[in-house]
Amino acid sequence: MTRRPTLRALLPALALVALVAGLTGCKDDVRSGGHDPSTDSESHWLFTCDDNAACSEGLACTCGLCVAPCGDDAACGDEPGRICAALDGTCAQAPAGICTAECTSDASCRAFNPDLACIDGACLPAPDANNATNNGTNNGTNNGSNNGDTCESVGSAIRAAHATLASCTTSADCTISAAPLCSNLTGLGCDMALNSAADRTAFDNLVTDYLDRGCLNADCDCDIPIGADCISNTCTLVFDHPADNRQLCESTGGQWVELTCGDYVCGTPNDCAAAIPGCNCGMDQSFFPGRGCDLDLQCRNAEDTIAVDPDTLTFFDLPINSFRVAVSGYAPASRTCVTLVWFLDGPQELGPRCAHQPAADGIMTYAIITPDTDDSTCGQWDYGPNVGIVGYDGCHDLRYDENNQLDGLVDVTFRASSETFLGTVTLDNRTTRTPRPVHFGIEYTTDIPETIWAQTDAGEAMPAWVRVRKDGVAQGVFPRCDVPTCGSEAVCGMSLPTVSPFVNMAWSGSIYTVWDGFVDTLDPVDQCLRRTPATAGAYEAELCFGTQVEDYNPGQIITPATLQCRTIPFNYPADTVIWHADFGG
Repeated sequence: MTRRPTLRALLPALALVALVAGLTGCKDDVRSGGHDPSTDSESHWLFTCDDNAACSEGLACTCGLCVAPCGDDAACGDEPGRICAALDGTCAQAPAGICTAECTSDASCRAFNPDLACIDGACLPAPDANNATNNGTNNGTNNGSNNGDTCESVGSAIRAAHATLASCTTSADCTISAAPLCSNLTGLGCDMALNSAADRTAFDNLVTDYLDRGCLNADCDCDIPIGADCISNTCTLVFDHPADNRQLCESTGGQWVELTCGDYVCGTPNDCAAAIPGCNCGMDQSFFPGRGCDLDLQCRNAEDTIAVDPDTLTFFDLPINSFRVAVSGYAPASRTCVTLVWFLDGPQELGPRCAHQPAADGIMTYAIITPDTDDSTCGQWDYGPNVGIVGYDGCHDLRYDENNQLDGLVDVTFRASSETFLGTVTLDNRTTRTPRPVHFGIEYTTDIPETIWAQTDAGEAMPAWVRVRKDGVAQGVFPRCDVPTCGSEAVCGMSLPTVSPFVNMAWSGSIYTVWDGFVDTLDPVDQCLRRTPATAGAYEAELCFGTQVEDYNPGQIITPATLQCRTIPFNYPADTVIWHADFGG
């Protein structure tokens, strides 16, 4: 995908064309045509004129052009390309014919004079040129300064004509017309559409015509919309602010490139022969005038989606001075290795955690992605990332096993961006577990720093801040130690009621636990607990916290009067059951 060069970027080149062609830009003096008199024995032939004084010997100012009358082609000499053509009553004093140039297109006529058009194979005054008058002179109505078409008036006309634009999905939906650029000058392709996918050659020709006709100065410095882009699903006019673009680019995280072809799109440079400065915002972003670098919906069409094979996942801690743990795995479909690393304050932060974008509990993580490789390179780690994480959502549960090896549950999707990768990565071994584990959690926010408590143990060595019921009957979702498990005689000697602050004089905090998908049922004969997989169906979870605690000899409990609970229905199997407890404002 290429994006057009800006109008201001084109104008210096157009100004050079105008200078070489002998154009005078936007001023009130008489403009000559583009033909070089030094190459023509009839100097000023086909030039615009007001009277005969502007024409060379042998030519007369006829209908605003320096021409010679003729009756047939022979009267125009033997130079190739000269023909005798009738003016067909263009003006009152028109002779039967004038010597003019043979043509095949308007462009070939405009090489002599921008007021000419190719009519029936001959260069004649364009019907809309307004340079022919009944007295045979040019009254200057085509001059931009006389007809009022200033740079600002053109910009204002386009802005007014397109003050309200439609909603959109892509920039191709955002079509604006070039008609206000033409004012009373018709026949210049003024009905063409301008959008970010438009053919810039056609627009360049239109601008050249406008310059040739003296309607804009080549150093014009005002807001002429150059198209419309789809920004936040709304068609938005795009203006040209090259003087401001570099600062806006760099202040929004982009890199300014002097020798390129305009602004990069989704991190990809345009392809053109011109040297036009532009902004490179990176793979998942583009440069938006007046807004700078931002995520571009068009970039998402090129995103990769990587699903790491859950059977390849390995967990490990990094052998460095800070405490970091990681999970790594291989995606065979894309031949990609992925490592996700978490920063922790220490082993006490292992266990169930969840995070979202923005992260609910400040989890810090980074990723290393190695594409186009085999699985032998997986398990790699580094002190920092090689991709940026721009979105994160999911949960994990990491802990050391009996052999002091890190193991865990992970169900995380993150979006990554770099020069070599843009896309979404999923690491998930939750769905491979039978029965499926479920994360329970409370994510608390407030606008006043405070302390919030959870009953982490009610004296049974299991979380007491979450209770699960099915059909109104309490379910033994967490193993308890006061009754032996069938096949084991072990019971706990004593377990004290325990509370824990998960918000400690702060504005937010969270607490999580994981249900392994088993439930305890009491065997009435053996008087032991049998853990069996939970049946699928409708359940409800009651999640509770408190704002005050009191001593409970022995141990501590949440003060009953401060207890707040929320019942959340869910269908098992499920992934997460989270209470987003927002107590702000």
